[in-house]
Amino acid sequence: MNQFLLCFTILSLVASLGGSLEAQQPMALTLDRAIDMCLSRNWEVKAGLHKVAEAEGGVISARAGFMPTLNLRGSYTRLSEIPSLDMETPILGMQQVPVFGPMGDTIGYTYTLDFVGMEKLGFDMGEEDNYLASVGVTQPIFTWGRTLNGYWLAKHNLNASREDYRKKKQNAVFNVISSFYSVLVGREFLKLTEESYAQVARHAESAARLYREGKASRLDLMRANVARDNMKPQLLKARNSVELAIDGLKLAIGLGAVEQVEIKGELVYEPAEYNFEENLSAATIYRPDLLAAKERKKMASKAFAIAQAGNKPTIVARANYDYKKPYNFKNDWGTDWSATVALSFPIFSGFSTMGESRRAKAQLEQAEVAEGGLKALVELEVKSAYLALKEAEESIKSQKKNIEEAEEAYRIAEEQFENGLLSNIEYLDTQLALSQAKANYVKALGEFNIARAALDRAVGKDY
Repeated sequence: MNQFLLCFTILSLVASLGGSLEAQQPMALTLDRAIDMCLSRNWEVKAGLHKVAEAEGGVISARAGFMPTLNLRGSYTRLSEIPSLDMETPILGMQQVPVFGPMGDTIGYTYTLDFVGMEKLGFDMGEEDNYLASVGVTQPIFTWGRTLNGYWLAKHNLNASREDYRKKKQNAVFNVISSFYSVLVGREFLKLTEESYAQVARHAESAARLYREGKASRLDLMRANVARDNMKPQLLKARNSVELAIDGLKLAIGLGAVEQVEIKGELVYEPAEYNFEENLSAATIYRPDLLAAKERKKMASKAFAIAQAGNKPTIVARANYDYKKPYNFKNDWGTDWSATVALSFPIFSGFSTMGESRRAKAQLEQAEVAEGGLKALVELEVKSAYLALKEAEESIKSQKKNIEEAEEAYRIAEEQFENGLLSNIEYLDTQLALSQAKANYVKALGEFNIARAALDRAVGKDY
């Protein structure tokens, strides 16, 4: 039994350890996956989506202005004192009146109705307990365009919020692409640094061998060793740069700093045709911030119309249906209804309408100026990204040729140094030229891919 428990415990520990090791495996991260994760994790993108939801709620609220409002009201009122009506009424009575004959003598008596005094009467004008259940409907009939303009203002705000959301997504994706290629460039720089270190280390070994054989001076040996040792800090710096670039990528995606990732991708050059005029034309159609500026100008126009209607009349219809007790001065339940058409015409409001109109007009003019300035900024951004792309493309072509020549020069220099036909300084200069050519090529590849992403963003391309 004890052996069984021991085996079970060991197996449980092994399974737990295996699950822990599996959980610690780094996440494979391609560019497409990084973009997808960014769109679902980036906090600015999430905030933009909530902003769209807020604007959608504003449209629903504005649409309600066209519809009737229905109110149900119920109340109970207890009166401490019932109002009453006191009044005095005359008292009439029968009076005996003598009847006279022709000679003036009393021949009999008769009775007639006559005023005999005053009587005080009181009437209660209600009950102590009062109950009311009421249904009321209110329908705006005419608001001088306030309701309609308010609805369109909310619609334009929704459209602007959606374009802002597109802009946030495009910015987030560009940051991921830029960070991703920064990692690839840093990784290639690390490879080049490791390659350069291997070359100078191999050169230091050759210098030591030639020194022992008497074919190299002690100065050549010392310079070779110094060149090798100088590469060690550069190697550490390159490794740190890659690590920091990966942290920057995780931040752009929305991953935690402790999450382990494995970057899957290569620096490649994929030539494509780009036309500046076509890109500029596309930017005026698809650029989200430009579209948002147009929507905000429309918002300002509607707000100006609403402000101008501040001193205009409105017409509202109301209807009520009541079920109450007491009813018609009787302590019974009864129903009645009422219907009203009301006209409201503000005559004087302390010049507030004039002030609101001036403010709204100024905001409209600001929106028009902002749209014009943004158009110029978009054109500059498209041009800048386009020129950066063409510059990187030319740099790739030229540096690729430089690498071929530098590699051939390095091969010749290595042979000549081995044969004692080349000085140490000349050899190191050749090795440095090759490293510089490769570094420039890697840099151009990274700049090309980032510039292409920048041009896509400048045009307004969605992902």
